[in-house]
Amino acid sequence: ISALLRVEERTGITQEKTRFIRNLSRLLGISDDSFYSYRRQFLGVALENYEILGLPVDAPDNEIKRTYRNLAAFFHPDGASMLTEEQKQESEEAFKAIQRAYEAIMKERAGR
Repeated sequence: ISALLRVEERTGITQEKTRFIRNLSRLLGISDDSFYSYRRQFLGVALENYEILGLPVDAPDNEIKRTYRNLAAFFHPDGASMLTEEQKQESEEAFKAIQRAYEAIMKERAGR
């Protein structure tokens, strides 16, 4: 399973590859919970970036860009003037996380 997850990571994460590896894991007697726990440990950062944007790993580039722009506009610090200091800080942290996630995803996709 480790070798297949390495291949998935290097060639791009897709739902089809994930299904194939999950089904193979089932044939080997590995529960879905164990598989997804192991997969998250193995691919953690890559998957987390997609989760931050609320997108599946096989989302097309244009959907990623559109979602990024919408989220960045929503959480942008310039729009936080009516928020409390705590809300401003949370909004700024979310904005930075969204930026990092988008940049990491686009960098990973450019390397394919």
